[in-house]
Amino acid sequence: MAAWGLLAEAYRCAHTVGIATGYPDLSLIALGRMDWAAQRSGDRAPGLRAAREYLRVTAYLRKHDYDTCWVLNAAGRSHLEGTDSRTPGTLIAAGQLNLGAAVLAARTGDPSAAKEYLDEARYYARQTGDDLEGFWFAFGPTNVVVHRVMTLIELGDYAHAIRFGETIEFPPGWLPTRIGHHHFDMARAYQRMKLPDESLRHLQLARQAAPGQARRHPTVRAVVADLLQTERRPSEALTRYAGWIGL
Repeated sequence: MAAWGLLAEAYRCAHTVGIATGYPDLSLIALGRMDWAAQRSGDRAPGLRAAREYLRVTAYLRKHDYDTCWVLNAAGRSHLEGTDSRTPGTLIAAGQLNLGAAVLAARTGDPSAAKEYLDEARYYARQTGDDLEGFWFAFGPTNVVVHRVMTLIELGDYAHAIRFGETIEFPPGWLPTRIGHHHFDMARAYQRMKLPDESLRHLQLARQAAPGQARRHPTVRAVVADLLQTERRPSEALTRYAGWIGL
């Protein structure tokens, strides 16, 4: 049983590699095989299978297919039915599914539902603490705050997103890609607030945290393109950054 669980986690890593290197088809194959292995992993199956559905939610989020996202989120929750805190990985998977649902609710214009999902995720985070290794989600209180910032940005409340986002202190060992993602979310918020210098500061922080991700991510490219278009005389730092990402 343990070997099947490890194999499922290996496929989860393959999914991440596929996304990071620009091969989404590879990532989808990996997620299919992750579930195949997870089904054979004994008491780890519910958590692994729920985690896999969360990863599928993120894939359809990128496609803006929100109806499918809700279906997959519900499927993830169904895998956790009948489990409790003693079932390996279920608290983390449940918490992360709620974070995904919060972003979905925000994108579809439902702030009250987004808050409810964040509150539920916070409940699980109090029990897990900042877990850096469970499914490589970095789930815990820090990730809940990061997603609170994300939901505020999706709802267009950029001022509050900035206020909360600037106070986050990442625990040692937090995933560089998660740190990078937070910084380019912050760059987007500052860009919408017409504060280009602060936006560029966070773009630079994203580059420091996870350069490969920053160079390829569509949010970074969109923010940089907008800054170039709206600035009368783009700074040398901005033009260098644009050149670095190939704009």
